[in-house]
Amino acid sequence: MFELSNQLGISKKTLYEIVRSKEDLIMEIIEASRKSIKEQQAVIYNDQSLSNIQKLRSLLTVVPVFHMAFNYNRLEELKKRYPAIYERVVFLFESDWDRTFGIMQTAIDSKEMKTINLSLFKKIYINAVTALHDDFTFEKLNLTYKQALEEIISILLEGIIL
Repeated sequence: MFELSNQLGISKKTLYEIVRSKEDLIMEIIEASRKSIKEQQAVIYNDQSLSNIQKLRSLLTVVPVFHMAFNYNRLEELKKRYPAIYERVVFLFESDWDRTFGIMQTAIDSKEMKTINLSLFKKIYINAVTALHDDFTFEKLNLTYKQALEEIISILLEGIIL
């Protein structure tokens, strides 16, 4: 809160008049991130110029438009200090897969992709993405968060694309 109040050029007291608690602020950031991701995904879903595989690759590597301002290393801290909020983040990763599964099924039906267990793919993806935050993994790999996501998807998709 001290860092944020300094960046905004306001007192910590004024910040607490705007936001009741750290937890509320964190939830606001999470919900703004979710909204940004959903807006970008809607554009991808509706882009008729993209193949199913291009859509899939794009959907699974979307990051919030303001992701450079967010310190992803703090997610590990979030997991330790605010487990309920971290569980919300995990829940958001796990929800809303129907349209993505639809694209994957279409790709399977059109022989662009091997037949796979979609629920297992989702589990592997979520575990890989959330593991990036454990002990600052992507930093240790000398990758940005976006680069790490792209690498995960490259590994997953190139193993299933015909």
